[in-house]
Amino acid sequence: MVLRVKREPLSDVICRYVSYQFDDFVVDPVAFRLSKSGQPASIEPKALQVLITLIERRDRLVGKQELFDEVWPGVAVTENALTRAIAQLRKTLADSADSPRYVETVPTRGYRFIGQLRTEGAPSSVRPASDKKKIVVIAILAAALVVSALLIDHFKEKVKLLKASTFVPPPIAARPLHSSEKFEVSPSFSPDGASIVYSADVKGTLHLFVSTLSGDSGRQLTYGEAGEAQPSWSPDGRTIAYTSVRKGGIWLMSVNGGAPVQLTTFGSRPSWSPDGTEIAFQSAEDIEYGWNAYEALPPSTIWIVNVASGKVVPLTMAARPPGGHGAPSWRRDGKRIAFSSCDHERCRIFTIARDSSGVTLLATDSRRLASPVFAADGRTVYFVLSLYNESLLLSISVDADGKATDGPKRLGESNPGVIQHVSLSLDGHRFAWSVVEEKSDLFAIDVGSNHPPTQLTENPTLSATFPSFSPDGEKIAYCAVAAGNESGIWVADANGMNPKALTIGPGLKQYVRWAKRDWNIFYSAWSVDEHRPVLYRVSLITGRPEVAGTLPEDASAPTISPDLRALAFNRTIGGLTSVWVSAPDGSSLRRLTDDADLARFPVWSPSGKYLAVQLRRGGSSIAILPDRKVLVTGGENWPHSWSSDEKEIAFASRRDGVWNVWTVNVSTGQMRKLTDFTSTTNWVRTPSWSPDSKRIVFEVGAPRGKLWISEPRVAQ
Repeated sequence: MVLRVKREPLSDVICRYVSYQFDDFVVDPVAFRLSKSGQPASIEPKALQVLITLIERRDRLVGKQELFDEVWPGVAVTENALTRAIAQLRKTLADSADSPRYVETVPTRGYRFIGQLRTEGAPSSVRPASDKKKIVVIAILAAALVVSALLIDHFKEKVKLLKASTFVPPPIAARPLHSSEKFEVSPSFSPDGASIVYSADVKGTLHLFVSTLSGDSGRQLTYGEAGEAQPSWSPDGRTIAYTSVRKGGIWLMSVNGGAPVQLTTFGSRPSWSPDGTEIAFQSAEDIEYGWNAYEALPPSTIWIVNVASGKVVPLTMAARPPGGHGAPSWRRDGKRIAFSSCDHERCRIFTIARDSSGVTLLATDSRRLASPVFAADGRTVYFVLSLYNESLLLSISVDADGKATDGPKRLGESNPGVIQHVSLSLDGHRFAWSVVEEKSDLFAIDVGSNHPPTQLTENPTLSATFPSFSPDGEKIAYCAVAAGNESGIWVADANGMNPKALTIGPGLKQYVRWAKRDWNIFYSAWSVDEHRPVLYRVSLITGRPEVAGTLPEDASAPTISPDLRALAFNRTIGGLTSVWVSAPDGSSLRRLTDDADLARFPVWSPSGKYLAVQLRRGGSSIAILPDRKVLVTGGENWPHSWSSDEKEIAFASRRDGVWNVWTVNVSTGQMRKLTDFTSTTNWVRTPSWSPDSKRIVFEVGAPRGKLWISEPRVAQ
């Protein structure tokens, strides 16, 4: 590579040797450094370059394309990269997108620096003779720094990663397995490490394929309508275990084809023991692929099935340890298993001995932790930390008893997209994983008609979620999620036209509800600083959000009553989720459901007298509080809204592996299926009634997934 340095007049170099100060921050553009109160501040290079660009052009709005040209010159990047840099910049500056002090967002257009700035070091037009030597020295140093900055520019990201995570192993180099238009997920290595088996979407149904690492198009193993997911290659190379999407349970089939054999009647995520005599699996039958998906939720547990006899025994007990247990992975000696455990407030990575003793906690985070895998030597566990639509591949060292001996180290990242289903070759030389993105849009259907749903939103860079009608039915509010750490509340006409951003900022926004008789929209947003959800209201007049209620630290999925006098929300205590209510100021805190119900997702009726909730006791059902009348059982069921006359509840339901919109009559329990989707990889969420109960707006999501293979490295 030939490095070309642009020659500039020495006077220009001197004039640029200026530091910028705002509050207790100092930006030194030449040294490429940000400090706070005299100490170096941790910030990624791209985020710092964005800050410098905004400061240097502070007299005007800086457009997104201008920032792309300045910060990523000659590089093809998506808007996600800029969103991520802005989010990281705001986090470092402790700035808020809702009430900015330094960086203002101009929705859909760009950003502006609005801080009170002071500059130091700018040369005056006339300097005393005694300063001439200083000028020369400064000029020489400045020129040297400019050249040095150019020379090390391509090393900045690596240096930052080293400083941030202090890892010893080098980052993992990986490449896409092949270019394919199919949705491909869940790779598993053959014992010789020369091939992988994976699931791919064929016309809405997942089927198994085998491909060599050279990236051939793949050989299809399964056909039909049952759907096959989460394959796991046996240690002897002869058999593949998988989850049946529509029939349920763990199944076995020969690598050479033939009729599959059912091994268990329940469960998913099979994982072979090293000797091939047993398979570990999770009891939950969740097969979700979006970046917002969990591997398992309470009351899922880890089970072991003997391959020869079919006898199943539990390895873990519900909520011991806390959360829903999933994604088991064996250590190579067969004596210990790693698994993830999540509820809606926290995720953890555990290990446990084969005899169910010696549970050890390796990592915990309020964000998603997933896909734990033991290294070949058993002294490291790899896992994934998901950050909305991006993720990190981490490692942590462990001893023979499965106890952590140091902190997590960063090995790789995906942006955009989330790493899922990490697999390690038997010799420990290669990783395989899928990188999954998702795209959601809003659709509407006329209740009682035979017309298919109509699409309302179609923004290629935003996912629309959690719709809510205005009281007059003329508008809809919804959450629009970008990659990285930003999302916003948008308002559009009821037909999806004229969408406009009401507020945009960091933190995932969810549970949008339009106030019944108010010019406010309520929503829950993830607080980046507090690592928990906060309930907000945003004014339709000012567009300014403010905190709308006080929630317990362990609360999630908050919603405000129609009269604005009460809050309902989930709480997870000791790994068990229940529904609570309180006054908006946090007083009058009261529990509504028992631990055994595992209740969540409360939805107020229009009168405020009732709550519809999901119960995960013995499956997934829908019940009404306070009388606890169960209306819906079977499948996976997520309630979201009531009809205006309180006669029906709209909910999303997965039955036979397919998500659709349903309603249930509150009095009779009679159900209606309103949509007729057939894909087992797409999903439906958050159906919201119109005020006249004639229409329902809902979210349809679809994943996009590619397979990645790491380059060979020393045994992991």
